[in-house]
Amino acid sequence: MAGFDRAMFKKIAGVFAPERKRLLCCALCGSPDPADCGLCEACAAMMPEAPAKRSAPGIDGVRAAFAYEEPARTLILRFKFKNERYLAALFAYYMAALDDFPKEAVLVPVPLHEKRKKLRGFSQTGELCRELSRLTGRGTAFNILQRNRDTPPQTGLPFSERQENLKGAFSAGGAEGLSAILVDDVITSGATLAECARALRETGAGQVFALCACSAEKD
Repeated sequence: MAGFDRAMFKKIAGVFAPERKRLLCCALCGSPDPADCGLCEACAAMMPEAPAKRSAPGIDGVRAAFAYEEPARTLILRFKFKNERYLAALFAYYMAALDDFPKEAVLVPVPLHEKRKKLRGFSQTGELCRELSRLTGRGTAFNILQRNRDTPPQTGLPFSERQENLKGAFSAGGAEGLSAILVDDVITSGATLAECARALRETGAGQVFALCACSAEKD
């Protein structure tokens, strides 16, 4: 876990300050009046630094805000499975600070299958895209990429089996000439992002990047 970068904390809390304060208490410890990123200074110092470099086949550049370790892991699980959608704003502040992608690139959420989306009640990647668009001014393309199959969990599978598991899981339309930034909550092996990029490029997309909240160790 890296040391606390005070300059980065001020940048995230200041330059990317929201139109109104989203959290009245720190998302981790509950202390009142946190910075606009949603964490108090002490809790921000505990967030794990992401690996310096990540990659995925077919992706022109990958950025991740945090390693998928505590306490970021707990926040991701609360966000996805406890319906704590407001945490999208917290992650988006840190993700936006890494946005050095081409100006013309648009945000594209990695889609959930409709069955899973109905069970969860929302798409976590869609929420991240909305917050990132608000912070960066980037355009979004919510319906350009679809998930056709509700694939089984990939935990523990090697990359080749993950690829096979995801074959044909995504399709795209209307991506001709598009530069895309795929938005996801966690990158592990990169197989999901690779398959999304393949679907986008098959329908004419140009460069495809990825911006993720967390990066997990490859398993």
